[in-house]
Amino acid sequence: MKKAIITTSANPFHYGHLDLYNKAKDIFDDVKVIVARNSSKDKIKNLEYHLDAYNIKYEIIEDITVADYCKKHNIKYIVRGIRNGVDAEYELKIDFVNKEINQNLQTIFIPTNDVYSNVSSSTIRELLKYKKYDVVKKYMNENAMYRYINKGIET
Repeated sequence: MKKAIITTSANPFHYGHLDLYNKAKDIFDDVKVIVARNSSKDKIKNLEYHLDAYNIKYEIIEDITVADYCKKHNIKYIVRGIRNGVDAEYELKIDFVNKEINQNLQTIFIPTNDVYSNVSSSTIRELLKYKKYDVVKKYMNENAMYRYINKGIET
């Protein structure tokens, strides 16, 4: 059985992430979204409540690297979306570091669907800040959006 993970900070999780998850499910037998808490970013309260709106397999990890998580769970593949050349350069650096920790890892890069190529969690957070909900609903599950808004950010 070929297992793969998709990693994200899910702040917030959006349709670009979901599209990547669905593409990975077409390739691998078992796919899970791994939400790696990023210590340099704000933490979402009740992240599970937000993610449950998408009906996906996920796990939230803290205090372990993604590479070590993969080693512990016998996962050999990380699937990452690439929107542009800047993403590719960043992802190749992450791939290098992951292989320093776990030589058995292989990162699979999947180009982002054009409709999501200019969408990021940062952009969505900015739109939410200004209450541009009609725009955000194009890129994010509406139920998840309201769950995200209502639970806010930990300080």
